[in-house]
Amino acid sequence: MEKISKNPLNMKTLLVGIALCFCIAAGEPFGVMRLNGSPLAADYSTGAAIFLFFILVFVINSLLKLIGRSFALDFRELAVIYIMMIIACAIPSWGFTMNLIFLIAGVKYFATSMNGWAEIIHPHIPSWVLPQGEDAIRTLFEGLPSNSSIPWLVWLKPLSFWFGFILVVYLTMVCIAVIFRKQWIQNERLLFPLMKLPEEMCRDGKGIVSGLFKNKIMWIGFLIPLFFYSMKALHGFFPFIPQIRLGAGIPIFAQTGWIPVRLQFEMLGLAYLLTLDISLSLWFFGLLYWIEHCFFDRIGFSLGVRDMYCAYSVTTAYQQFGAFVVYGMSAFWMARRHIKNIFNRAFGGNRENGDKDEMLSYRAAAFGSIVGIILIAAWLRVTGFSILGIMVFLPASIIIFVGLTKIVCQTGMPYGRQPLTSATFTLDAIGSNGLGGAGCTGMAMTSPWAGDVRTIHVSHSQRETNPVEKTVFYPVKQTEKP
Repeated sequence: MEKISKNPLNMKTLLVGIALCFCIAAGEPFGVMRLNGSPLAADYSTGAAIFLFFILVFVINSLLKLIGRSFALDFRELAVIYIMMIIACAIPSWGFTMNLIFLIAGVKYFATSMNGWAEIIHPHIPSWVLPQGEDAIRTLFEGLPSNSSIPWLVWLKPLSFWFGFILVVYLTMVCIAVIFRKQWIQNERLLFPLMKLPEEMCRDGKGIVSGLFKNKIMWIGFLIPLFFYSMKALHGFFPFIPQIRLGAGIPIFAQTGWIPVRLQFEMLGLAYLLTLDISLSLWFFGLLYWIEHCFFDRIGFSLGVRDMYCAYSVTTAYQQFGAFVVYGMSAFWMARRHIKNIFNRAFGGNRENGDKDEMLSYRAAAFGSIVGIILIAAWLRVTGFSILGIMVFLPASIIIFVGLTKIVCQTGMPYGRQPLTSATFTLDAIGSNGLGGAGCTGMAMTSPWAGDVRTIHVSHSQRETNPVEKTVFYPVKQTEKP
């Protein structure tokens, strides 16, 4: 049995984890907005974390083992570092920051006399959620003049309010993740396929490198997608290099519709980690969706214009969202006894110690989730939401977060979004009159954290890895490494 350190939360682990999280926080916006490159931290696959973890385990940790095994990171220390990185991936990407900065600045920058935003929208937005400086906003989009510095003070006040709010959102998500952890890991036994690769990467072998990196078949499987994706990347910089296309379309309904067929190596790999019924469901219902989508286009049936961050067809989006709501509510229904026990321990006389493997006590998780939801509702209220709007929007958002998280944990879906945003659902459910002008404006301000949910904090918080101490800010079960 491998010797496991008593406490993986040591100074060495934290320093390495913080350094790598800083690389993600700085590298993701720079790569996307400055270099116009592909987002590495914007999806549930957390490519930035996987890449940096590969460098850490295969290169850096192997060199440390050559120097002396006491200098190297063990299994649980590596797990802590990886956890820190996947949590960090949800923040600087489209999970929050890249949507937030340009929303709070763009609502003023793009206001013109033609669209009338200054008269229609601006009066409904509290001044403390937006930067109050035309020059500072203009330089964000047009660049700083020579010999000038970034006007940090203009951004300090609104970003401070947003930081406090998103901290509440994230802590609430962590509390919800703690509540569902035992239900999903021990009772329902979800697969967590996205955690299999990093778990194998940091599982130590008898030599300098992990046993995974000694597998020749693994390297063959690694080099094949590396070649194809490298050719695609080089084609973007040097057009004379040919691009190898891995996708095509199958025409249906007299070539009025096309079913996309793409070879995606990450999905091919994840398929080996799924059960047959899940794989069949993903394939069959994905195919059925495209057939239905093309059929509606063929007969000219539509319910309106597609909304941002929604499915390809608004007609099928409502159908999917109905199924999604049922699925999300079923997550609560299947966990009803477990949730009841948690709240009995939190508010009742039952103080049985059943949360020793959790990051937070069940009492803290229950109180934290309730207080967090109340504070989020208060934020929505002061930003313009009506009481009715909050009663529709907030439950819809929670169902979306929990439903997407369970889908990611069970299927390993590397990327995806909800069929409809909670804002679109709220607007369609109660109408613009029910929301009012301030409510509609306030609802638009929710897009940084509840609109583009290509990555959400709660999905990263609910991943499983073994073994990790409960003192880590990550709701996982502590186990012993065989």
